[in-house]
Amino acid sequence: DETVGVNQLGISLAKTRESYRTQIDLLYGRDAYHFQSFMNEQNQWDLSDSFSHGAYAIAIPQLFVETTLNDWAIKAGHFLFNSTSGLYSNDRFFASRTFAETAFLGPHTLSGITAARQFEKTEMTVGWAAGANTGFASDSESSDVFVLGANHQFSDKLILTYSALIGDFIAFPFEDTDYYHELNIAYQLFDNLTLDVTHVEYNTTASFEIWRQSAHYKINDTLTLGERYESFVADTLVIES
Repeated sequence: DETVGVNQLGISLAKTRESYRTQIDLLYGRDAYHFQSFMNEQNQWDLSDSFSHGAYAIAIPQLFVETTLNDWAIKAGHFLFNSTSGLYSNDRFFASRTFAETAFLGPHTLSGITAARQFEKTEMTVGWAAGANTGFASDSESSDVFVLGANHQFSDKLILTYSALIGDFIAFPFEDTDYYHELNIAYQLFDNLTLDVTHVEYNTTASFEIWRQSAHYKINDTLTLGERYESFVADTLVIES
């Protein structure tokens, strides 16, 4: 750990059948603590002493099955929350995490079922999960979570994405959370310049909100520059980074 650092080293195994698809993800590294089911009791699912050592851990972020029913895409099992900032390293532009991403862990994984369907330019997602970041273990204090999502393409240059959880679940480090959302607007200002604005809200007994803005400037096919700014507000506490 003092010589070299590995944030995410993962493997994904998938099997496709005629009517369904299954997938399991295994993750090792410093970031694995974020993906473990840290909101359940110890030694359940991937929250185990044998899975954690020092700065490194092992996690099982995903184990799910996918199928289609009429025009609906069904996913059931243990899977990633649809975060607009990206959770896996290959989904993120910035390797570093902001203050809010590090200190206030949002919903990384869900265990339940979702259904998604395309309506012209809008993709809608609805579902249910047994808590956030709990693995397959849950109790009456962290269950019955309604999952809601929408992705609307206003034009080739303007896209809005909304992902939310509503219900009785625990969002670390506060209890009795009843609402969480990530709302992102991405706009391609020029052919080589894209702007993003993301609003994150925790509606809890100690509510807070996050504004995150980023820009990506594509120099050529192999080089892109990025800029990111974040404002974190919790009651009277304001942190900018």
